Amino acid sequence: MTTEANVNTHDPVCHMDIEISDAKGASDYNGMTYYFCSGGCKVDFDANSEGVLKAEGEYDHSKGHAM
Repeated sequence: MTTEANVNTHDPVCHMDIEISDAKGASDYNGMTYYFCSGGCKVDFDANSEGVLKAEGEYDHSKGHAM
């Protein structure tokens, strides 16, 4: 059984994989909910959601997250 407590998600700002239950914030954008590892990532996303998602799409995920 999968619950929200053990579901992994991806922070589109810093590219970190986190568990939803550990998220420090969430934002809804275009019908999707995005979760964040920190309040700062949420602030950055809310300030420029479209730009963050564009950069996320271009990010090379094979190199891990950058903090």
